Amino acid sequence: MSTLPTREAAQTALDEATPFPPNPDEIVVWGHTVLPLLRAYADGRLIDRDAAVGTAEIAKMLVTWPPTVSTWRRDGVIPKADIELKCGPVWDGPKIVEWAKETGRWPHDEEAVT
Repeated sequence: MSTLPTREAAQTALDEATPFPPNPDEIVVWGHTVLPLLRAYADGRLIDRDAAVGTAEIAKMLVTWPPTVSTWRRDGVIPKADIELKCGPVWDGPKIVEWAKETGRWPHDEEAVT
């Protein structure tokens, strides 16, 4: 049977513990710091994880190559990424679909896509 720590021991542990909330630069999820996600949330740019797309997903969606999407990004053709992670830019998928349709880059038949 375990015993509870004394109040003094508990207070000492709290005093020596990492402050809460911890430094966002130190929070790591899936090998990446979450500071960009926290900034995106604070800026109102947080997107649904199921709708998040990166360069490869956009290329597949628009039937092109990932380097083409990277070139669009470099040249300011594609909308600015909603979130910048260490693994690359992340966009809100529905915004990219809307942009692709507006710019004539949407390669799909509207009747077939419902």
